[in-house]
Amino acid sequence: MRKIAALLVVISLTSCGQGGKQNTNNVPAATAVNTPTTVTNVTPPVPVPADWKTYTKENYSIHYPPGWDVKEGPGVAKFTIYFSPDKACSNMGENVSLGVQDIGNESIDLDELAQSASTQFKTMLDNYSLLSHTKLTDGTGDYEQTVFSGEMSSQKLMYEQRYRVINGKIYILTLACPSEGWDVGQKTGEQIMSLFSVNP
Repeated sequence: MRKIAALLVVISLTSCGQGGKQNTNNVPAATAVNTPTTVTNVTPPVPVPADWKTYTKENYSIHYPPGWDVKEGPGVAKFTIYFSPDKACSNMGENVSLGVQDIGNESIDLDELAQSASTQFKTMLDNYSLLSHTKLTDGTGDYEQTVFSGEMSSQKLMYEQRYRVINGKIYILTLACPSEGWDVGQKTGEQIMSLFSVNP
């Protein structure tokens, strides 16, 4: 799990940005789930909208809306897709990022991976709150999904992460969004994350 910890730190920093402050007065706090839901659901395929762009790299691809901008990252932080190119995490808008880490033959349990992520974020975010934890299956295979909230640099943020292990690699997709825009941001962000695929 030591390798995984390094990945999670990088992903979280890529997702939420380091600069810019927002007015977070009168933003309703997220309600914590004392016992996160853990269920198994099969998610149906999501069609790719005709005007969306495709980003392909190495053995994976993802689709995203026009008006969003892709910036590649170093090392395990492969890319971040920003809602507004001029924001680039300053005065943060919603974004989706991917981290990939090679684990070789090491056996990783998805539930353990999600719990490790939760532990990491507790140390990185103020007022961290885990809202849900769900086990899901789609055309690419099994994955774990968590939704949580917290504060960083005086910004109230919401997150959704999806964890997969495929062919000896960990894939972590992270959606980050200001709390006050979560209802809209989550809808588009989940559509983007659902259009992520790993090629054999």
